[in-house]
Amino acid sequence: MEKENWHYSIGNDLYYYDIKNSLNNPNKATCCSTYVSVCLYKSKIFSEEEMNSFNYNFAPYIYTFLILNDWAEIDDFNSLKPGDIVFETEDGYSVDHVQIYAGYRKWFNAGSMSAIERVNPYNIDLNYSKKRFFCAMRNPN
Repeated sequence: MEKENWHYSIGNDLYYYDIKNSLNNPNKATCCSTYVSVCLYKSKIFSEEEMNSFNYNFAPYIYTFLILNDWAEIDDFNSLKPGDIVFETEDGYSVDHVQIYAGYRKWFNAGSMSAIERVNPYNIDLNYSKKRFFCAMRNPN
């Protein structure tokens, strides 16, 4: 994304219910939820029809979608494995951010301009991450 000049957005330059257009967004716009959803689609975990069946630009909806698709919920931060979809919370009660755990304390994330500009997974302060951890979802396959 960094080399293609993508930017962070939560506005009207995102595509809704159209994962292919989100993947190839001519506006070069994404958010944390769109980024994770495109990864789920590109890795062929979910089909275009499945991804277009809900508002994948909203982290709480991804959380619900994964629950409905029988993904395993991980409640222990120290049990994270590469590929886990990690949900964070600001208030301790509701999901407000989503990212992908890459392993070895590294993350794939598009939750800000600086995150989008990184080419490789990156480290996040563990105390901060543990404090904001809501849960993770793991592919059952």
